[in-house]
Amino acid sequence: LNSEERELLMSENKASSKFIKKFIGAKELLDGLDRWVIWIRNDELNDAIDTTTQQLEDQVDTVNNILEQIVYFAVNKGIENESLPKNFF
Repeated sequence: LNSEERELLMSENKASSKFIKKFIGAKELLDGLDRWVIWIRNDELNDAIDTTTQQLEDQVDTVNNILEQIVYFAVNKGIENESLPKNFF
């Protein structure tokens, strides 16, 4: 990961920060580059899976909240639920 990718990942899921480690190889040392890796030890695997699962659940909750707001708005405007789009791309 470069620094931008690391920041994006950490902003999307704060708990993932414990799995992100700085990587320093010859190129990074000589050229002063910042690189990062996702490092999950065998004994941390279940924790990493739980972290990812929680992030996905949060994203699904966010989408559900948005859809509920759309339906609420439509109902208040007199739009029938059957005429609302059901597929989103």
